[in-house]
Amino acid sequence: MLIDTLEFRSSFVSQLKESLNWKVLISSFLLTLLVGSLLNPLFIIIMVFGFVLALSIAIILGKQLGFLNGDVLGATLEIVELILFMIIALF
Repeated sequence: MLIDTLEFRSSFVSQLKESLNWKVLISSFLLTLLVGSLLNPLFIIIMVFGFVLALSIAIILGKQLGFLNGDVLGATLEIVELILFMIIALF
């Protein structure tokens, strides 16, 4: 979602954006949602929270840096993982 909605200054991300297949992306998203929901009823809430958090962090970093690239995507992933791990560990 981030790749398709935001502008990047990266040849790697540009190639990734061009090769994005929405059918595969949506199918894998729905399969992950189904399996995760079966394993833990709170999975949907956690997944939506993580998605909103990732989008927010990428937008904030993009505004502060003036551009987005693969490093911003990696930093966004790591920050969201840390926050979700801490939240899950608390409960």
